[in-house]
Amino acid sequence: MKAVDAKYPQSLFVIGWLYLSGDTIDKKDPCKTITMWREAAKLERLAALVGLPHFYMDGAFKGCGVDIPAEEMVGYLDVAAKMTKGDYYQGLLIAGLRKDLLNNHGQ
Repeated sequence: MKAVDAKYPQSLFVIGWLYLSGDTIDKKDPCKTITMWREAAKLERLAALVGLPHFYMDGAFKGCGVDIPAEEMVGYLDVAAKMTKGDYYQGLLIAGLRKDLLNNHGQ
């Protein structure tokens, strides 16, 4: 896991996904996922910028004791929207997540 230790964004996302899904990892651990994905999002990995808010709002990280402020997640989605350069489908996904986040977290 040298790439994870080196904070390589793609590795943080993929290994985080493995902990969330339980695929090829001995034990599911969504609490490791949220930490890895938050770091990957801060490093602007598109999958983490969109995936973190989605799974956070979906309750995948309940019980982890990590509270991510709505404004932080909106910021991730805003960065993702700029990165997609107007792609229609990605834009719809990001806009829907942003709307749900703002409606459900009182922003």
